[in-house]
Amino acid sequence: MTASDCKKKIEQELIEEFILKFEEKIGYKPTVITDKEMTNDGLIILTLNELENYFTPFLPKTRGRDIKLGSKDRTRSLVELRCIFFFIARSMNYTLKRVGQYLGGRDHTTVIHNITTFKNLYDTDEIFKMKYNTILKTLKNDHHEPSTLEHTDKVELES
Repeated sequence: MTASDCKKKIEQELIEEFILKFEEKIGYKPTVITDKEMTNDGLIILTLNELENYFTPFLPKTRGRDIKLGSKDRTRSLVELRCIFFFIARSMNYTLKRVGQYLGGRDHTTVIHNITTFKNLYDTDEIFKMKYNTILKTLKNDHHEPSTLEHTDKVELES
């Protein structure tokens, strides 16, 4: 067992112990936030900030500067990137509210709309599909820890 594996195991045990003691004394299970977040399956996922960093090379530029993913700009290329971001974040089990608030204080219904738009574009636009696959491939290649990114391959893309 490597030092990294040992650290992860100890961290997981401490978190589980804390949750049990908290529930025993207070009466409900708390949400525990660490530097990396844990899903119910115990798998480590990317933070939304780390996920957003993967979109930087694809951001459109205005006057030599990248337009931020969370900006109110509605150029098609930026809207497509936001759709991909929302879809990947949601497939990583982030809540609609949390994803929306992270990306510019948007409402959960905006996230739902963007995910629906993602599915429609994925079904009809080959260039969009290539952009999504490129981002997903980069994510998977760079993210070395076990993650729920494997789940994104299995997500059904229903129209």
